[in-house]
Amino acid sequence: MNVRHPAAVFFDLDGTLVDTAPDFFRVINQLLVSEGREPMRLEDVRVGVSGGSKTLIGTAFGLPEDDPTFEPLRQRLLDLYLAGVADESLLFPGFDHLLRRLDAAGIRWGVVTNKPRRFSSPLLEHLGLAPRLAALVCADDLPRTKPHPDPLFLAARTAQVEPSGSWYVGDHLRDILNPRLQK
Repeated sequence: MNVRHPAAVFFDLDGTLVDTAPDFFRVINQLLVSEGREPMRLEDVRVGVSGGSKTLIGTAFGLPEDDPTFEPLRQRLLDLYLAGVADESLLFPGFDHLLRRLDAAGIRWGVVTNKPRRFSSPLLEHLGLAPRLAALVCADDLPRTKPHPDPLFLAARTAQVEPSGSWYVGDHLRDILNPRLQK
């Protein structure tokens, strides 16, 4: 059997490559307690991490995005998160081994995330991954984010590989949606 190896593998960040739930758990509960609310369970935070800060605020406070208190709460959450972006976050089990195997095989790898660079870069630096990345594409690098393919095309260009020779690994529905099929 002839298995085709990818020229590059790109990973989603939160919930796929890195378990950031412990840091989000800490900061969302800081915010909830400061607002006189009950803390969330880690399992509930873990489910929302891939959806980003909007999902976490919506879940924690039961607010729609158009509520006037939504955005100030989200900004407070992001400020708390930035202060400890990598205090407890770790690679998911097995990924260190996988990344070393990709390195050894000469397969480029990187991260394509809807997380802004101001959070992604320090996290990846702290984990020692930044120097090994062939590409890092963040939400603020392009006008369109995932599920649009532009971030993956930029990652392939940055890694100097053909997009058709690249694989993408994610954990959220937006990681596989085809924007052309959406209304």
